[in-house]
Formats: sequence, C-alpha cells, structure tokens
Amino acid sequence: MSSHRVFDAIVVAGGRGSRLGGVDKPALRIAGQTLLAQAIAAVAAARRVSVVRAADDVPVDARISRTMEWPARSGPASAIAAGLADLQASSRNRPPSPFVAILAADLVRSREAFAALHRHPVPRWADGMLAVDAEGRDQPLLAIYRTAALREAVGAGATDGLGVSALVAGLTLHRIALAGQLCADIDDDADARAAGIVLPLATALHG
Repeated sequence: MSSHRVFDAIVVAGGRGSRLGGVDKPALRIAGQTLLAQAIAAVAAARRVSVVRAADDVPVDARISRTMEWPARSGPASAIAAGLADLQASSRNRPPSPFVAILAADLVRSREAFAALHRHPVPRWADGMLAVDAEGRDQPLLAIYRTAALREAVGAGATDGLGVSALVAGLTLHRIALAGQLCADIDDDADARAAGIVLPLATALHG
C-alpha cells in the first residue's frame, strides 16, 4: 500500500447550476454553513488547497488559493486542470505533493464522505482511488489521485467540455464503495429539499 497522508486538494466549486435555475450551489447552506465551507473543511489536512470558483467568497490564506477554469464554465475537467496549475504555481519551489484530492463543492456531506475515502490507503499499483456510490457509479469528484498521473491525464488533450470520467478513463484506479448518502450531491430542487436546504425564492418558483 502507498501512503497519501501528504496531499494537496482541489475543490471544484463552479458549474452552471442549470437544473436549479442557475443557483450557485456551493453557496447553499446546510445547518448554517455553505456547501463550499464544508468542502474546504473536509480537506483541512491538505498541504495546499486550490478552490476553482468564479465568485470571490473563498477564504484565501497562506494555504488556500482561488483560481478559475479557462475558458469560463468549460466544465470540471478544465477546473481540475486549472487547480493543478494553481497548486504548482503556489508551491513556492517545493516539490509537489505526491497525491491530490479532488472534491466537488456540491456534496451534501463532504466532510464525512472525504473522511470515509481518506482512511483507505492507495494501493501501490493504482494511479489513485475514487468513491463508488451504492448503485456502483464512479464518483471521480470524490477521489484521491497520484499527482503525476493526474497531470499526465490533463496534459493528454483538451479539457474544454470534457467530463471527469473521460479525463481519468486511462488511469488505473482503486474503487472504494461508500454509502449512498455520502455520495449525495445537489443536482436539482428535489436533492436540495431532501438535504434540508431552503432554496432562494426565485429558484423555488422556477422548480
């Protein structure tokens, strides 16, 4: 097995929120805290955190930076590419962390979900590991990858409009089955209501 205790993290916090009437999903609140804040807290053990987000509500400090994908709104694969570039630029001439965690900011229980994944070691034969939900679906935005392998995948071609599953399709990945509730995210108003999220009035009317 291979340790991944030294890792960086990329929090993917963009997206159009089209199925929620254009709402900013990471800004939605559960128990008084935004989904974005929960995601950042989930990777508190990371050496460096890059939050890929257009809004300037990211708590930037010596450890956390903010960047944006290019072109804007070009999808999560482009967000990962931007996050990797940001982590490299902010490493201050130190070697990159051997692993990078990828976490979506619209997960309902991101702290519990990442903790459940992170307690597993990455096998030596694997380029990383990702969560698999109760229906057997891969969750490539709830994952820990070897930094070198992910950089190679990003550099293999254009990421504009590319899905993350396609981005990492060439990697050898260890899959970790997690309880369905840990993989739950906010896609539509039904997901939001199930999570106890009160949507903005305009969004509720739209739905």
